[in-house]
Amino acid sequence: MTRALVPTLLFAFVALPASEFTFRSDGGNHRFEVSDERAVAFDAPEARVPTARRVADLALVPAAAAPRGAPVLYRVGRVGQEKYRYIATADVVVKAVNAAAAGALAAANGAVAQPSTADGWWILSFPDAAAALAAVGALEAAGAAPEPQLLRQLQKRAPDPLIGSQWHHSVMRTSTAWSVGGTRGAGINITVIDDCLEVLHPDLSANCPVIALGYHKNLNGGSKPSNDPSPPLNTDGTSVDGHGTCCAGLAASVADNSIGGAGVAPASKLFGVRLIAGPVSDAQEAQALGWRVTAASDYTHISTNSWGPIFPYSAPGALALNAIKDNAIRGRGGKGSIVCFAAGNDGGPAFGNDNANYDGYANLAETICVAAAYQNGLPVEYSEPGACLTVAAPSGPVDGGTDTDQTQPFLVTTDVQGKGGYNPTAGTAGDYFLKMNGTSGACPLVAGTCALMIATNPNLGWRDVQEILMRTATKTNGGDPGWATNAGGINFHHKMGAGVVDAGAAVSMAKSWTNLPVAATPVVVSKSMTTPIPDNAPAPISNSFVVNQDLRCEHVTLKVKATHTSRGDLRITLTSPTGTKSYLAVPFNDVDSDIDWIYLSRAHWGEPSRGTWTVDVSDEQSGDTGTLRELTLTVNGTVAGYTPTNTTNLTKVTITEHGTEIGSTTAAPFSIPYASLPAGRHHLLATLERTGVAATTEALVIDISGPRPSITSRPVVTAKEGTAYLYSPTAPGVAAGTIDWSLVGTIPAGMGINPNNGQVTWTPPNTTTTNPLVPTHVPVIIRATLKSGATVLGIDDQFFLLSVRDSTASSPG
Repeated sequence: MTRALVPTLLFAFVALPASEFTFRSDGGNHRFEVSDERAVAFDAPEARVPTARRVADLALVPAAAAPRGAPVLYRVGRVGQEKYRYIATADVVVKAVNAAAAGALAAANGAVAQPSTADGWWILSFPDAAAALAAVGALEAAGAAPEPQLLRQLQKRAPDPLIGSQWHHSVMRTSTAWSVGGTRGAGINITVIDDCLEVLHPDLSANCPVIALGYHKNLNGGSKPSNDPSPPLNTDGTSVDGHGTCCAGLAASVADNSIGGAGVAPASKLFGVRLIAGPVSDAQEAQALGWRVTAASDYTHISTNSWGPIFPYSAPGALALNAIKDNAIRGRGGKGSIVCFAAGNDGGPAFGNDNANYDGYANLAETICVAAAYQNGLPVEYSEPGACLTVAAPSGPVDGGTDTDQTQPFLVTTDVQGKGGYNPTAGTAGDYFLKMNGTSGACPLVAGTCALMIATNPNLGWRDVQEILMRTATKTNGGDPGWATNAGGINFHHKMGAGVVDAGAAVSMAKSWTNLPVAATPVVVSKSMTTPIPDNAPAPISNSFVVNQDLRCEHVTLKVKATHTSRGDLRITLTSPTGTKSYLAVPFNDVDSDIDWIYLSRAHWGEPSRGTWTVDVSDEQSGDTGTLRELTLTVNGTVAGYTPTNTTNLTKVTITEHGTEIGSTTAAPFSIPYASLPAGRHHLLATLERTGVAATTEALVIDISGPRPSITSRPVVTAKEGTAYLYSPTAPGVAAGTIDWSLVGTIPAGMGINPNNGQVTWTPPNTTTTNPLVPTHVPVIIRATLKSGATVLGIDDQFFLLSVRDSTASSPG
């Protein structure tokens, strides 16, 4: 039995018109050369057919031996390198104002026109791939912006097969999010765009619509029908594909069903789109990224994408880019579907020093770019840095790899049943993967958090979701010099974004959030130049832009055009009027030439736009030269100084922290001084009253600067009924003064703390848990108070969930 590729590869072959082509693909103009190979599908018994036919798995034979084979192209100078291999098809995407114009283009070039998924773009289908390539020149001359549809292999943000325990729920405060939101993501649909989704997995099936209803899509062909995203299995029960099933479990596996773990949004529905199990075209990527975004009902609220291009400075094609932007414009009834992308796993010296800013999918305003952090709050070494990062989420190290900290745990999630997927163990023991890692694992955790936020407040726009995530994220490892607090009050780190996602705080803020105003007209300032870039020169070329408009910044982009014989030599830094720096490009191992790229930064979110912005460009390696040709700064945001609308007639406002009243007032505009609060991060509750009615917000988070302690130890988060629990927190490096330790909030009966050294002691009673198979999560808040005599200088609170297991359990965790 043979398995068809989509689009079909077998065309009647005619001689190719040239041995080299230049046309638009991967988001830019690239040069391709035709190899002497042709790609053919196997026509042989099932045992010889690959389970998932990737570009690397196709049979490549000499052109003379396969006159019906598909032409194989490579980037110029990369012949024979699998990741630069493309397979030509008979389709070309063109731009046309209407069907008549598209039909005229088709008729003039011997093709047939059909509509695409993007308005204003059409697919011209030619008799064969050679004819399609031959027509590119004429289509360019006609102004049709042609993009030949090439099959290419996308790269999974894949882990090595690693995994640990579901400690990430404690780090993210998922239990708090469930309690505050009350929905666990019910009513929200998460589309998993990946290599598979095992719809019948026992820990996923209750959240997956049945295949026959048409909520899933298979764009990779193979033995499965077009509406089935499940992984094909080999005769021995193994499967090449399992990545998507792992990601799906982290986002929304079923909770409280006595098997497996729980997703962050365990009541959300899962749609599966099988995309990256084989080579795909721009049109297929667009179909995946636009899956059910504008459906009349049961539409995609959120998509999680733990994949991306293989090499740097590669962007989505015209159709896929349009699909991503269409998510923001038309998704969720105009409020914008949420598109989450993994930042990538090639960061750091041991992994290639790649950067998320060079990934044209993660480097978009309309996508949430997710980095990875260890359980201890440090950035994972392989996680790609970037000014485009939004937040980080928990993940694990490379199993037996080059990470310096191999003691950190992995994630635990669902896996293809039995021997399929990453865990080759037969039987139900193989249904879960215990060593999940990568930004692949981090991305669906943020997607699940977004589901909880939107379920709590369906009116949130896509920009609101991004701001809430950033404002509530946790700044970990505060002594790291990579952290900066911008003029908008947002912390930012080029390896962590705004910090580690805090689902509890995000849902709390979402619950009472006033939506951002409509985005203002962007400020655009551009310069053209022909400035030589000195080779291996420490002093940068500086260019300044004066912005006279008053915007509150959100997404800031810088378009850079430069000719250079080795673009990996360049460092590009953008500095805002208030001094915040965005490191857009840093030297790395990339010998390709020239830059024509738009870099995105979220480091300036909330800052004022007015003033002088500076761009510094330098070459930091010897032997290559170049010229800076164009810089275009674009500031997106809202008109500065907006005031949220108050539509409630209030009679009283009371602010409390952990049950202690900070202040109250009955007089508009309900201003309550907070000068009495010491330095530190405070989680405040505001109770709003009017006649006969009272409502309490959740987790209004404010940071007050000044001397403060910092609890740096990792809490002990597991305990057992009837067994003594001990945890001794530490807060090193405190200036002159003493620290008093205390427990705040709701304190479990019998739990105590030594006020001098902070040691927490407790023996959980045998009545703590109600189910011997399911641990009970007990919230604990430890406060370190820095004092000088009787004067309180600052505080630091450490929140965590203590997982208490039944007294008969063999081990905690």
